[in-house]
Parts: sequence; structure tokens; C-alpha cells
Amino acid sequence: MRLRFVKRWPIDQIAQVLGVSVKTIERDIKAIVEHNNLVARDDLKQPVERTLWEATLNYHERQMLRWQEFANAKDPGVKNRILRDIQADEEQHYKLLQSLGVVERVPEQAVVTTESWEDRIRRLQAERAAAAEAAGQGADDEDDTE
Repeated sequence: MRLRFVKRWPIDQIAQVLGVSVKTIERDIKAIVEHNNLVARDDLKQPVERTLWEATLNYHERQMLRWQEFANAKDPGVKNRILRDIQADEEQHYKLLQSLGVVERVPEQAVVTTESWEDRIRRLQAERAAAAEAAGQGADDEDDTE
């Protein structure tokens, strides 16, 4: 299931890697989907908070696995595909949160970046310093006009 729905491998490739037939993979997926449908009916009976908690845990696990796959990928095309998958899942997660009333509106587009925390901190500090400098110059301009 992880290869099919997280990594989005085609069924024939999964069958080849696992050394089983395509029919076996299709049968297993059908059985798991039917089981999940039964579990989903039970989930509808539980509080929204629990459903939200479990959905968020699953989302974070998928994203963690995708970022690990991104870090291990060497091919730029594969890295781009992984980033697109991460972004699509991010948008889908926001839509789920909106449908449950957790967030007011979904962002126009989820932003996925490979920027490190250190680089992000430096960039934000530079932006803050530039804004403070611009605000300081604006205050100086006002003093000159008085």
C-alpha cells in the first residue's frame, strides 16, 4: 500500500519488485480498500478531533517519507516529481482541514521549499532589517517635511 499510494508506483512495478503477479497486487489492494471502507464507517462514529488527529498523523508520516525519498534521490527529474507530490498532498491536507472547519480558507497554492532553516532565518532577518531601514527612512522623511 505504501508503494502504491505514498510513492505512487504502478501496480505492475510493485508486482515485479515483490515477485508476485499483478492479479495478486490488485486482489490485495481491493481487500485493503474494502477493509478501510469498513473502518471508515466506524471512524465516522468517533469525534471529529480524533479523526483530525489521525489524519494529521498520517499526513505527517507521508510527508516525512517523501522528504526522505527527496533527500536520497539523485535525478533532478525524480526530485521535481517528489516536490510536486509533496505540494499536492499539502494542498489536499489544507482542503481536509478546511472541510472540517479547522482553517478558514485554503491557500491559493501550497509553497514547498528546499530552503534550509539556516538560510530561511538569514533571509527573514535580512527582510526584517530592510523593512526596519525602510521604516526608519520613512520617519526621517516625515521629520524633514515638518
